[in-house]
Amino acid sequence: MRYAIAELSTKRNGRDVKWQFEAPQVESVEELVTFAGTAELALEWVNSHLTTDSGNAGRPIVRDAAETVTDEDAIAKAQAASRQYVPRGARGPGVKARAGHFDELMQLYGSGGSPEQIQAKLEELSKKFGA
Repeated sequence: MRYAIAELSTKRNGRDVKWQFEAPQVESVEELVTFAGTAELALEWVNSHLTTDSGNAGRPIVRDAAETVTDEDAIAKAQAASRQYVPRGARGPGVKARAGHFDELMQLYGSGGSPEQIQAKLEELSKKFGA
């Protein structure tokens, strides 16, 4: 099993709190089954994520539908999108997260960070974003 560095944030007492953590990553179906305990538990876990993710595929269709579109029409489109959902692999960090990391790099550069510090930050970002 390997671990990937991931980031989380939440609100706490009205403040944004952010942190990194190591998320377990399996490298094969066999390793997933071992990690889950049984093939049945691994399948249950995968199916629960498919249910959530396919529902999330339809959510923005209803949420962002024009006022002129009826609820029924928006729901019908969302249901079709959910039914046709196919997992596409990992979703990378969003634009806001990438921009924040770029800002950190520019702040390090602008504050006179050493070439070694800047290189270390570039390597960290390269690993995180797969560059």
